[in-house]
Amino acid sequence: MSLPERRRQPSTIAPAPAAGAAAPRATLGIHDAVGIHDAVGIVVGIVIGSGIFKAPAIVATNSTSEAAALLAWLAGGVVSLTGALCYAELAAAYPNAGGDYYFLRRAFGRRVSFLFAWARLMVIPNGIDCAAGIRPR
Repeated sequence: MSLPERRRQPSTIAPAPAAGAAAPRATLGIHDAVGIHDAVGIVVGIVIGSGIFKAPAIVATNSTSEAAALLAWLAGGVVSLTGALCYAELAAAYPNAGGDYYFLRRAFGRRVSFLFAWARLMVIPNGIDCAAGIRPR
């Protein structure tokens, strides 16, 4: 079954069969696909939710005009959407568990993917915590 055919078919849940009888499959009507509108909504929600309370003041302070500030936000949104679409393409091409780790292992081997996983686990969260604690006043 090809991917477009699978996307059109709703998910099904098989209820517990009665003793000695085969139970019919119940259809939920939920599709296993995320459309372009859903993906854009998720990306916009993450970008807005992650920095909307702190970043506007920083962007407005460092830009020369309101138009420049809006242009900076628009450019950031385009870069973020491009990254999200790249990850969507990778996930569609290689539908395996692991995300970044799997993609890096496929492209560069086990050493690079191990270093990425180690940094993701040990270095990046601690660096974020340190940066949050040293914020300028």
